[in-house]
Amino acid sequence: MKKTFATAVVIDIVCVIAFTIAGILSHGEALSAGTLFRVGAPFLVGLLLGHAVTQSWRTVAARPAAAEASAVQAAAFRLWPHGVLILAVEIATAMVIRSLIGDGTATSFVIVSILVNAALLLGWRAIARAVRTR
Repeated sequence: MKKTFATAVVIDIVCVIAFTIAGILSHGEALSAGTLFRVGAPFLVGLLLGHAVTQSWRTVAARPAAAEASAVQAAAFRLWPHGVLILAVEIATAMVIRSLIGDGTATSFVIVSILVNAALLLGWRAIARAVRTR
């Protein structure tokens, strides 16, 4: 797989949508476009802001001192620091937006949001790294 910025963003968006759908269904809400937008939009805004803050579209060497073209990847694929910072900005932004629009930010919700998004957003990056280093 070519490790481009667009690929990383699409994978991240799919992860956030999966998190949103799981959350909606686990609370017994009807899955509709409106509910999906209301619940997911703050996280998607945070995700895109996280990519902007980390400038994850830049390319970096996938391996130290790697010169060949196949060893260059989008920074968005990096677990550290990019993945962790994208996650932090996503969660912080989502919680601020949710507070501003009157949606809940109960401590348990924040903890679950951090844990599930960390598993998804950092998990695929860890898998991509493991596959790459094999």
